[in-house]
Amino acid sequence: MRSQPAIDASVRFAIRRVVLVGVALLVSVGVAGPSPAYAQVVQAPTTTAQALRPSLPRPTGEDRVGVVPLHLVDRSRPDPWVPAQRVRELMVSLWYPARPSHDRPLAPWLPPAAWARFEQDSGLRPGVLRMPLTHGRVDAPVDRQPGGQPVVLYSPGLGGNRDSGTVLVEQLVSLGYMWW
Repeated sequence: MRSQPAIDASVRFAIRRVVLVGVALLVSVGVAGPSPAYAQVVQAPTTTAQALRPSLPRPTGEDRVGVVPLHLVDRSRPDPWVPAQRVRELMVSLWYPARPSHDRPLAPWLPPAAWARFEQDSGLRPGVLRMPLTHGRVDAPVDRQPGGQPVVLYSPGLGGNRDSGTVLVEQLVSLGYMWW
């Protein structure tokens, strides 16, 4: 039986490092290599087959990562932020420690429409980069632990999207936490 890790100073440092790496990935769009090579890639005409795929940092914990995207609908009330919307809708992702499941696909970092918006907001032409994949396997079987697992509830707020903390989420899940 594996006990849940305590968050000590070294783990907090590791989490900060993972968050900083994630922010750096978002800022730099994760293209490896020196700046001139990046400039050449962005300026060169490309097709989807030639596009580079940035990667997210690999989680350092022992647990594998599973993820389930959920579209939640509450038809009993309107959306409090968009009064014209007659139902309350939320997109959430449940991240959890998973059993090995290489037959399950890796989850994309963003939904296709969000990736298109990310390209547009970043000034990238469509197809220059391919969407990064997470380390989470979609609908992977849960790795049940005796005594349960700690749960973290997270909302980016302030107009952020649910995928902005993916690197942090994967790191904590790899250490045995569930993330909702």
